[in-house]
Amino acid sequence: MVMIITIKSENQRITPTLIALIVVYIVCVTPSALLFLFNVVGHGGMSAFQSKNAYFVYQTATVIANCLYLVNFAVNFVLYCVVNDRFRRMARDVLCGTCYRSSVDRRRAALYAIGHSFIRC
Repeated sequence: MVMIITIKSENQRITPTLIALIVVYIVCVTPSALLFLFNVVGHGGMSAFQSKNAYFVYQTATVIANCLYLVNFAVNFVLYCVVNDRFRRMARDVLCGTCYRSSVDRRRAALYAIGHSFIRC
């Protein structure tokens, strides 16, 4: 019974993370994919456009789509930190390193000492 509850809680913790990652991926990658498809089909390049203004708009859209594509990778880390408690704790341990660990170890040692001082008679 305990194993089933643990598996359910794991799934409930992973589901929001996956949904958020998929939505961000679709929003950030779709414009770049559509512009790439537009270019591959043969409508890209200066000769395909009627005016320089249309080509400028296409180039600007390409730059924005590529920036969104790159933002997707940066947002993944932020999403993991926001949505997933476990990832946040592990990232804090890795990024903060000894500063965080030493303060936690001092608190644990203090609590351990306090707890054991009451046990002695």
